[in-house]
Amino acid sequence: MSETNSSCLLTVSLIQQTPLIHFQHDQIGATLRATEVKPKLDRFLREKYGEKNIPDDWFVKGDRTTGALNYKLRFHAMGKPERSRAGEYAIAAFEAETRGDLQEKKEQERKMRSEINGMYFANMVTKKEQVSHGHPRRKTNAQYAEEVRQQYKETVFSATPIIMTVLCMHSDLRKLIEEHLSEFFLTHNFGTRQSKGFGGFSVQLQQPEDPVAKLRKAGYLFFWTNTGRCAPQDCLNHAMTVYAILKGGLNLTNGNPDSPRYIKSYVQREFLDEWIRDQKIGSDKALVKSYVLDWNVTDPDGSHVYEDGYTFIRALLGLADHYEYHKTIEATVTIHPGDLKEEIQRFPSPITVKIVDGKLIFLLDTEAIQPILDRRFFFLTKEQENSLPRFNSPEEKLAYLEEHYPNNWICTPKQFSKKDAYALLSGFVRYFNDKRFKLEKFSAPHKASNALELKMGGN
Repeated sequence: MSETNSSCLLTVSLIQQTPLIHFQHDQIGATLRATEVKPKLDRFLREKYGEKNIPDDWFVKGDRTTGALNYKLRFHAMGKPERSRAGEYAIAAFEAETRGDLQEKKEQERKMRSEINGMYFANMVTKKEQVSHGHPRRKTNAQYAEEVRQQYKETVFSATPIIMTVLCMHSDLRKLIEEHLSEFFLTHNFGTRQSKGFGGFSVQLQQPEDPVAKLRKAGYLFFWTNTGRCAPQDCLNHAMTVYAILKGGLNLTNGNPDSPRYIKSYVQREFLDEWIRDQKIGSDKALVKSYVLDWNVTDPDGSHVYEDGYTFIRALLGLADHYEYHKTIEATVTIHPGDLKEEIQRFPSPITVKIVDGKLIFLLDTEAIQPILDRRFFFLTKEQENSLPRFNSPEEKLAYLEEHYPNNWICTPKQFSKKDAYALLSGFVRYFNDKRFKLEKFSAPHKASNALELKMGGN
C-alpha cells in the first residue's frame, strides 16, 4: 500500500482471491464497483472511528444524515479479467439435446458446472414455455439462447492486480482509510453470493500479514482451516461442504441414517441438544415431520414429537423463502412470517466465508443475528400455499393462519449472545473434525474435504 506524490491520492494494489459474480460481466474490464465498495467502506470506517467522533466536514457536503464520507474511489484492472462461460456451455448443451446427441449434451453440461462453483445455483432457465391452453412446449434453440443470455450471471477474475485509487482531500480521513483498508478487505466480499466466498480481494502489502492473526487481534469470532493454497474453485468447494454440514447436513443415503454417506446438520440437532440440555426441543425438520407433512409416513411411531416444543435454530444462519425436505417423503415447504413485527421474508447469513492465500475462514457476526430473534413463522406445504385466499391486511392473514394451521408454526430463539455464538462455532469445529472421515465415502467435491482440519479462531 503506498501514497502517491499527490497528498490527495492513495493508490492500493488489490489481489483477487475468488471469482466475482458480476451483473455486468460482459463489459470489458468488469471488476469491483465503487458504488458497491464505498457504502460498505463508509460504514466500516464510521464503526472503527466512532460515529460521534467524525467531524462534519468528513461527510459529503457536511451532511451527516447520508453517512457518506467525503472521498472518491476508482478501480482499474491491470490486465484483462477472465470471464466464465457457463451460459455458452448451457446453450451448447441444449442444442446438443435437441439434435439427440446426449453424449455431447453431458459433456457441455460438465463444462457448464465447472465454470461457476456449486455455491451459486441461480443460473437456471427452463427448457419449456407455456403456450395456449397452458400446454408446455419446448423452446426453440434461439428462444432458449436468448433467455440464457438475459438471465445467466457469469464470474470475472483478474489474475493481475486491481488498482484502487482513493481521492480524499482530508488528510486525517485519508490516513484512517489507509490504516483500516487491509482489515476491511479481509472481512468483506462483493457481488452476488458474497457471504459464501465469492468476490473476495485482499490488499497487497510490502510486509505480508497472517490473516488469522490479524482477525484474532481485532477480536473477530471465526473458525478456519488451511487448504494448502488450493485453487479458488477448490477452496469454494471446501467452503460449500463445511457450510452444508454446519447448517443443513449432508444426506446421500436415500433415507438410511446408518449409511456412511450421512452427516447430520450440526446446528439443527447436535448444537440444539448441547445448547438446551434440560429440555426436549425439536428443530424445524422435526416440526415439519410431525405436523406439516403426513405424520403417518414421516413419523409413524411418534418419535419426532418434542414435548417442550420446537425452535427454528437454523434460521439464525440465514432464512430462505422455502425449504426442501427429502427424507422418507419429499416436500417443499414455504414459510410465512407469523407475527406483526416488521416483515422478514429473507434473512442473509451472518457468516461470511473468506478465502485468503489458501486459508479458508468463516466469520460470524453476532450482531447480525439479532433481528431474526424471537420471530414466529408458519410452515405450509405447496398445496396449503396454493389454497390460501387473498388477504386485505397482515392482521387478516395472521388470523387465518392461526385458525387453519394452529400447529404449523415455529419460533426462532428469543436470545443468542456472543457466548452462544462462540459455543456454536467451537462445538462445530469439534463436530466436523470428528465426522470428516465420513467424507471419504462421498463423491467429489465433498470427498476432498475429508483432509481438512478446522481450528477455532477468535473468542
